[in-house]
Amino acid sequence: MDDRNACYLGHASVHFGHFLLETLSRAWAWRVLDGDSVPVMQSPPRVPKFVKSFLALLPGVAERFEFIKRTTRFKNVYVPAPSFVFRRSAHVEFKFLCETLAERALPSGVNLTDQPLYLSRRGLGPFANRALVGEERLERLLEEEGFLIVRPETLPITEQIKLFNSHRWIVSPMGSACHTRVFSRKENNILMLTRPDFTPNFVLCDALCNGVAHYANVLSAPDSHLGSTAVWEPVLLKEQEILDLMKKLGLVRPKAEFRGPPPNQELYRERWNRAAAREAVRGRVPNTPARAEL
Repeated sequence: MDDRNACYLGHASVHFGHFLLETLSRAWAWRVLDGDSVPVMQSPPRVPKFVKSFLALLPGVAERFEFIKRTTRFKNVYVPAPSFVFRRSAHVEFKFLCETLAERALPSGVNLTDQPLYLSRRGLGPFANRALVGEERLERLLEEEGFLIVRPETLPITEQIKLFNSHRWIVSPMGSACHTRVFSRKENNILMLTRPDFTPNFVLCDALCNGVAHYANVLSAPDSHLGSTAVWEPVLLKEQEILDLMKKLGLVRPKAEFRGPPPNQELYRERWNRAAAREAVRGRVPNTPARAEL
């Protein structure tokens, strides 16, 4: 029995997006916590660095925070309502929390630049969820057009927050890195490369931010009997569509073009089939092997 009062914030998810939206969204309660209450979080076997980094930015919390690794009974347990609810609602309290963390991460502030930013997924590897086949071609094009190319998973949390506070335009494939825009204290714009079945969590996050969000349905996967929600599928970029859109938005020159031959469709189909077979072994797709049709 622990005679203290506890404020339960949830589970320290090892997934960046889930931790940010499901767990950190309860941390708004730091402003109203009783000084005698201890903030607690259920701990995974190994706590990711980004979890500790976010907690370190919470004023008055980091020095009192405890990870709970076994069943514990407290005198009283307070469970704050989430200020972000998956697929349903986003509250301004969540934005206030994120801006507070951004202010602590960037106490001296930063200036906005007109250099566009691209958040790459290449560093996640070829077997990551929604691996973008041929992304290197897109990166070469964007580098020629003056973009800054970054791999957000390689950067400290404070640097990721800084990126979203220093670039007027961000281009990114759909993914958890896009959620970091909620830490922006500046007006900026995002062009998100999506599939038609992308989660409304992206829209909810962007609705809290100043600036314009564009969602471009330019990521495609082959037709199969699995439907359109398999997150493990490698995807192809509809190159001409995204190029035309970036020209329209003024992000690239009117004469900008992709260089070299596009990804081989047959090789992509075989890669998709191998991924489907791998996921079938893991039980994430039906036992009957899926086959891609392009």
